[in-house]
Amino acid sequence: MKSIIATLAVVSAVSFYQSAYAVVYRQSQIIVSGTGNLGTDAATGSAEGWGNTSATVTVTNASGSLDATSLGLVAAAGDKASIGATAGLNARNQFATNTQFSISATNTDITNYYSFLYRFNVGTDVSAIGQIIMRLNVANSGTGSAQHWDLYAKNVVGQIQIGIFKTLGVTNYATTNISVGQTFFVVVR
Repeated sequence: MKSIIATLAVVSAVSFYQSAYAVVYRQSQIIVSGTGNLGTDAATGSAEGWGNTSATVTVTNASGSLDATSLGLVAAAGDKASIGATAGLNARNQFATNTQFSISATNTDITNYYSFLYRFNVGTDVSAIGQIIMRLNVANSGTGSAQHWDLYAKNVVGQIQIGIFKTLGVTNYATTNISVGQTFFVVVR
């Protein structure tokens, strides 16, 4: 009887085993040797794929990265990008060609994850009705075309609430708010 149970356990484990793998398509630690608008040249991030520069998104050499060791992550390397209070979704990192991740009848098994650290140094300039802080577009679509998702932030009684908006949907906000000055880890699927 014991050998039948052990055999069934092995057969069950093998039957339900699924192979999975992950591929990192783009990693940017924003390691810069210059100071200025993110992606202006190789010294400010274009070597890591950043471009379409904007005066509202800047980097400073040796400014250090956000620290998320308290979140259980390894110590970060590189520098951080600072985003000004003026709205603008200009700076981008084009990590794939226009058709590389297209979802079709023959290619339905692709699941992309995007992750990054974020921190609000000031909360008073965050809108109470919500504003876009990050967007994922198709490579050549621009801001006028439908996006895959927008990441929103809104000020709720002095704290920041993060939400996700997918094309033709509604913005779903997290139930936990974030304090100004708190570094948090974002993962979007």
